[in-house]
Order: sequence, then C-alpha cells, then structure tokens
Amino acid sequence: KRFPLGTFINLTGMTIGIGMFLLIVIHLGSEMGIHKNNPRKDDIVRIANGKEINGWKGTPAILGEMLQENLPEVEAFVRFDHPRKPYTIKIDNEPKKLGKVGYADSTLFKIFPQRFLVGDPLSCLDQPYSMVLTESNAYRLFGRTDLVGETVLVDNKHNFRIMGIVEDPNNQTHLDADAYISFHSMPLVFENPELFECMGCFNYDCFLLLNPNLDHEKAEKKINDYIHEYGKQYSISNLIETDFLLEGLDEVYFRKEAAPSYRKGNKTQLSILSAVGFLILLMVLINYVNLSNAQSNSSIHELAIR
Repeated sequence: KRFPLGTFINLTGMTIGIGMFLLIVIHLGSEMGIHKNNPRKDDIVRIANGKEINGWKGTPAILGEMLQENLPEVEAFVRFDHPRKPYTIKIDNEPKKLGKVGYADSTLFKIFPQRFLVGDPLSCLDQPYSMVLTESNAYRLFGRTDLVGETVLVDNKHNFRIMGIVEDPNNQTHLDADAYISFHSMPLVFENPELFECMGCFNYDCFLLLNPNLDHEKAEKKINDYIHEYGKQYSISNLIETDFLLEGLDEVYFRKEAAPSYRKGNKTQLSILSAVGFLILLMVLINYVNLSNAQSNSSIHELAIR
C-alpha cells in the first residue's frame, strides 16, 4: 500500500510486455504456418531453373503442361505471375484500381484450396478473359459479392467476365492477389500469341502437384532427363543447358528473390523478432521477480514494525 504508483507502473509494464510477446508469437506462428492447412503441402513443389537469371528462377510457360502430359509423377500444375503495372476498371464510369492481380490457371484452387463464396473453383479460370475476385475486393469495388457473370472493362481495353468470388487468401496460400485472372488471357492481354511456345522465355513461376509419397530427388532427376532429352530432340539449347530444381513450399516462401510475384517471408526478420520476443519475456520475468520481492520485503518490514 505504501508504493501504489510503483506497483501500478510495474504491472502496466508487465501487461504491455506480455501483450507484445503474444503479438510476436502470433506473427511468428502465422509466418511459419503458411500452407499448414493444405493436406497436400508436402507434395507441392516449384520447378525452378537452376541458373537463377538476374535473381529470377522462372520457367517457360509451356513447361508445366509438358511435364503433366508426359510424366505420370506430375498430377497437376499451376502457373502464376503478377503483371508489372496496376490495372484499372470502370464502375459506373468511375475508374478504380483493381488491386493486386495474379495470372493463374484454374488448378490454383485445386493445388492451393480456398473456399469459394460463388463460382466453380475447378473451372473458373479455364477460359481467356475470366476473373475471380476476393471477397474483400468485391465489396471494395462493388459493395456486393453476387457478381458472377458480370463483365468489367480493364484498362479501357479488355472485357473480363467475373467467374467467382473467393475468400481472402490469408494463410491458405502465399500466391496472394485481390483479383485472379486466367493465365490463358496473357497472350491476348500482352498481344503475344507465341507466349506459350517460347522455350527461351524463363518468365513464369510453375508449381507442380506430385504423386503422394514421391521421392523428390528421383522425381527431379526424371524431370531433368525428360527436359534435356526434349531439348536435344528439338535442338533447344536453353533446355539442354539448364538443370531444373524442385523446391518445397517453405523453401520458396523464405527464399530471397529479385522480383517475387507473390507474398514472401523473411527469415532474418523472423530471427530478429524471435530474439526481441525472448528479451521482452525475460524483462517481464525479471520485472515480476522484482515486484514480488518488493512486496515481500514490504510485508516483512510491516511485520517488524508491529
């Protein structure tokens, strides 16, 4: 009772410290737990070129399709890319930013499952000029989610049809976007009809869904053997000279890259936050011990006086 102010300050400091520690733990759990709810997480890999051209590990657009058609180990593939400029749409003649855009195949929602409010996740991005909006983006742009079948004009040039509304990605996938656009739209949008045929264009991320319990090292060797043989058969030097790697999702998420087209983690930042969290917890414990000792000494002093 003799030191109410000091006790209040100590308790307030402890409360703030514990709150900060819990926020750090929650953030660390969120970062380390990316894809944790995906039942096929261990079967998903990114195929990347081993040369890492200018910090970029992309592959030709046609590669995933080739592997699925010719290797039984590959169940499915999804290509993913972000445009390098923002897109604008018009709503009631008012221009609005579409938000973060990701070009992807419909298999995105098979390999990285997300809950759809409206639409068919397995076919929503099959056709060119198809689009899927996240729930929050639909509300931001239109104020509603009953949008399937409606058409929007993108950059005053391309008419896209909304084919689905999906929950916000959160921790379901690191391939995040506010709007997903059919990968098959890219040759039309970029006016490059040969985009999918270019074997020297190592521009796109490709994720593979492999058979369960597959030895990834053996799969990597088989994939490289097939690609190198294909390159020799058609005299494609880029395929002959390049070794491709299979990278797990955690490796991809925390790898530093020059121009990632999706959400990335930072191991250095997590290490620093872990150290800060430990120091905060240590300070809280020391503060608690000092407070307990102070109260104990105060009680002893009062007894001695009596």
